[in-house]
This record gives sequence, C-alpha cells and structure tokens, in this order.
Amino acid sequence: MDIKKTSTVYLILSLLLFLCFPFTGALALYYVIKARNIIEISEAKAQEFLEKSYRWLIITTSIFFILYPLLVLFFFILPKM
Repeated sequence: MDIKKTSTVYLILSLLLFLCFPFTGALALYYVIKARNIIEISEAKAQEFLEKSYRWLIITTSIFFILYPLLVLFFFILPKM
C-alpha cells in the first residue's frame, strides 16, 4: 500500500480513537502527523513513524475493547440490579 494512503487511513483511525481515549489516541495522532510531515523528505523515517503510530492504534483499540464492556457493566447493568 502506498505510504500516503496508509498515512491517511491511520490519520482517520487515530482521530476517531483520539475521541474515545485521548491519552493513548494522542500518541497515535502525533506519530501520524509527524509521518505525514516528513514523507517528502524521507520515506524510511516516515515508515518508522507510521509503525509507531500503528503500535499506538493497536494499544488504543485494545484498551477500548477491554474498558468499554466494563464501563457498560458498571454504569448501566449493575445499577439496575
């Protein structure tokens, strides 16, 4: 996949995840923006930043899938019991 297209996809995903979990989503967003700014200068360095962004996207998504059911359980299901 083209590095420019990949960075666009990662940018959209990181923006969405930033809205859910700002702390870890901000790191993914930071690395994507840094990669997009440096693509013209060095593709190897941009690829490195995209890999770091991908790592933080996976971490943020994992946190979302772990914490979201717990939040639903504690705030919506348990209070009705």
